[in-house]
Amino acid sequence: MSSYRLRILKTTVGEMKNQERLVSWLSPPRIVLSVILATIAVMPATAAADPDCSQKGLEAGRKGGPSAALDRFREALRRPECSADALLQLNYAMALSKADDTTGFRSCVAAEYFHRSAQELEGALAELARDNAPKAEARCAHFTSRARPETTDLVVSKGRAAAKVGGFDRAAILFRIATRLDPNARPAYQALCDLLPKLNRPSEARANCQTARALRSQRRQSASADRTTEWILSGSAVAILAAGGIAFVQATTAADEAWDAQNKAREAAILSGEDPDQLTALDDALSTRADANERARTLQFLSWGLVGVGSAVGVAAVVMWLDDTGSASVGVGPNQVTLQFAW
Repeated sequence: MSSYRLRILKTTVGEMKNQERLVSWLSPPRIVLSVILATIAVMPATAAADPDCSQKGLEAGRKGGPSAALDRFREALRRPECSADALLQLNYAMALSKADDTTGFRSCVAAEYFHRSAQELEGALAELARDNAPKAEARCAHFTSRARPETTDLVVSKGRAAAKVGGFDRAAILFRIATRLDPNARPAYQALCDLLPKLNRPSEARANCQTARALRSQRRQSASADRTTEWILSGSAVAILAAGGIAFVQATTAADEAWDAQNKAREAAILSGEDPDQLTALDDALSTRADANERARTLQFLSWGLVGVGSAVGVAAVVMWLDDTGSASVGVGPNQVTLQFAW
């Protein structure tokens, strides 16, 4: 038999005072969910905690464990009236910390929600959040130490997708995880700078705006150190586009030759009835037209290909020039690649 001792806030006339209760359950996963459920029964209703937002998740957790609770908590977090509910966020973090986490990403999400709910809640619930945050932080640190560089871009893209559909709280969590993955991830700080005012967190927004500006300034200062790749791409783009232009001119010339040959063939065909020697001229003109048409088509396709490749290389060069100064950033998502400019 396992037990968990918890301080619970109980409402009295004009004041709140702490009492202790012992909540016992047979299995550790149920301890967490049942403790919070017991707390809900006696806690006062506040703007930061609505028991209704957590109810279905807690019921699912009692029947199917943390994994079953996670789905219900996620559904509740998508509801506008529950997205910022601190008690729901705490429940979600507890379920995340108890569920299987093969990559460690869930631990980062749990750590962020533990910190958030600790700031919003009071008493025993805030203490519960603070007590569980260090373990989640440790697992998250292990994950971030092994994550690939492109993981940061994926997380930022997920945050932007969440913000696009109104999931501002989840987006903020994802952007903060991106800053854990890469402390120099300027797009993540800039996203928090733009997003946090919508969540009524002006001081946090200002701090992230300052960090984004500082990182942009650092990149601009170091941008001139080595531009070899940018210069190579720029020169290659110019050369390829020039070759495409030359091929287009040659294709136009070949097309003109084919047109002239066709006119000569038409004239030779008209005169062939009166002058048999014109049959030889007709054959020569038809052969010249065929060769010119084939050359024109080949050069035309070549010019289109060169212009396409040159344009792609030119765009890559422009993005790299701007990215070095912090004026542009490329985001890679599961099904999309985004290009953002800042000025």
